[in-house]
Amino acid sequence: MTNVHDEENWHNDMSADLRTPADGARAVTAELVAEFGGELPLDVVQAAVAVAERELRGQTSPQALAELLHRLVQQRLRERLNQPG
Repeated sequence: MTNVHDEENWHNDMSADLRTPADGARAVTAELVAEFGGELPLDVVQAAVAVAERELRGQTSPQALAELLHRLVQQRLRERLNQPG
């Protein structure tokens, strides 16, 4: 289970990588590849990030985009792994 300090450190680490929206997407992709790389191919993670980024862009502030992007894609990848078949 993640504690509050880990969440704060993750957020601070991610914020440092958000000079541009593309930097944020790259940082999110790197985090998710580290988390799911042993279970899902790189191109699957990259595609999920790209789709979610298109969906979220303009729907939230640029400052919140990376965090929301990470959470959305993380959930979608978890659901993909839990699908039968």
